[in-house]
Amino acid sequence: MSMLQVDSLKRSFGGLVAVRNVSFDVNEGDFLGLIGPNGAGKTTLFNVISGVLRPSAGTVRFLDRDISGQPANQTVRQGLSRTFQAATIYSEATVIENAARGTLGSNSTRLWGGFFSGKWRAEAEDKALHVLELLGLTRRVGLKARELSYGEQRRLGVAVALASEPRLLMLDEPVAGLNPEEAAELASVLRRVKAERGLTMVMVEHHMRTVMGLCNRVVVLDHGTMIAQGTPAEVVSNPVVIEAYLGKEAVHA
Repeated sequence: MSMLQVDSLKRSFGGLVAVRNVSFDVNEGDFLGLIGPNGAGKTTLFNVISGVLRPSAGTVRFLDRDISGQPANQTVRQGLSRTFQAATIYSEATVIENAARGTLGSNSTRLWGGFFSGKWRAEAEDKALHVLELLGLTRRVGLKARELSYGEQRRLGVAVALASEPRLLMLDEPVAGLNPEEAAELASVLRRVKAERGLTMVMVEHHMRTVMGLCNRVVVLDHGTMIAQGTPAEVVSNPVVIEAYLGKEAVHA
């Protein structure tokens, strides 16, 4: 079953076309990788799909609804959540407060001002604890976010997105800045999250070991245009992808 359909999507900034006529589907249960060189349009595409930016042309459909140009907060409430390249956490709030705030996205009637003093607190914290356990952060719940290691802050960013109970989770360079051990640990956590929550996932990532280890399908962008899609093995052996992005030495490695 197709969960997300991107059809002829285009995004321009003045005379610059950042995303040009990109089309692909994400099926339920997929872990789709989106790769390409810097400036290929990957994050712009993410922003258009998730409602941060409006498309210049084309459509985005999620669960058979047209969400093209829909504000991001509405997209979250419909079951599509995302992370960002920079961890979007509140450094002076505790770990559990950060994760509990993520539950606000799943219910439009919960106002921020009354959330932590109102009747929703216990329910939100209970959901947050389950998410933090899944992300391996149970022992950090009382710490302020700034006290976490960088790798733990990245995981907390995932926890915030996951707390909104999405059907589709979009991850923007989740292992960026992590050392090899931290990257491997986060990849293992994402694999467990996907399995236990039955999630569909889409990931922008430059770390090819992570892409190869997690993704069942890959889409490749270059200069805003989709140049290939297929299984990871098919993509890394594609001469066009090797020329535009990977390089022969990297593929051999």
